[in-house]
Amino acid sequence: MARTENDTISKVRFSFAVFIILAVALSIGGCARNPEGTPFWLNVHLELEEGDHISALNYLGDLLRQDTVYTERAIALKITIIGALLRTGLDFEDACTEGINKVPDWAKQTYNRCIDRFRWQARTRALSLIEALTEFEAATANSETVVLDFRLRPASSAPSSIIGRIRAGITPDEKLLEPAVIRTVDREFVVQAGAQTGSQDFESTVALFETGSVVKVSKGQFLLGVAKTLLEGARVFEADRLDDEPKRLAILKRAKECAKAAGAADPTLKAAATKLRR
Repeated sequence: MARTENDTISKVRFSFAVFIILAVALSIGGCARNPEGTPFWLNVHLELEEGDHISALNYLGDLLRQDTVYTERAIALKITIIGALLRTGLDFEDACTEGINKVPDWAKQTYNRCIDRFRWQARTRALSLIEALTEFEAATANSETVVLDFRLRPASSAPSSIIGRIRAGITPDEKLLEPAVIRTVDREFVVQAGAQTGSQDFESTVALFETGSVVKVSKGQFLLGVAKTLLEGARVFEADRLDDEPKRLAILKRAKECAKAAGAADPTLKAAATKLRR
């Protein structure tokens, strides 16, 4: 897709901001050595600015293997990205599963490919989220707050029109599908961030991250948001989908454990956490 003038200006400003951050980091402490993960952390943000969430995850993996300075915020961001990818997979899988019943036989093959692709994406991300949650618990064992250090890409609060067309049985053009997936990840990234911060709605979440500074939330609120996403992710293992009851139960068990930990970490969320566990 062609980048608009505003997008270009935004990218230039962001790149300049990253340059300033790096310059300041290099200047602190004179000749003191910077954390080894600094280049990876900066690359994570650049990839997110480009909308390449997969590359951002790869850089986060490199960072977590080589550095401990950024560990807590890196894992929090990793969970947010995985949650957004999981929600995106569910969005498209739901649409394809509904739409396949409305198309002629000759179009069902395309819909089946769509179902397989996004069903397995949701499966992979649900299992990855459990692994990332274990990392998070270990890294934040002595922390009461979670730092969310990232920017949100422009996103619409409304689902992509392509999802609506798929749901209605209108086979999407492949050229339109991939941009729609990226836009949906951007939207679900905001939704996931909102769940982890306890924001009331989409616009409130966007406003929260527009301040230009990092967002700090209680660990309980963060965990409550993750628990909600895990509960959603368990759907992909149901009998009429992947039909994997052991994994479905494992995801649900982990979600309830996460909700329980949320209530323990933040007493103000105890009622919400208890409700989620039922």
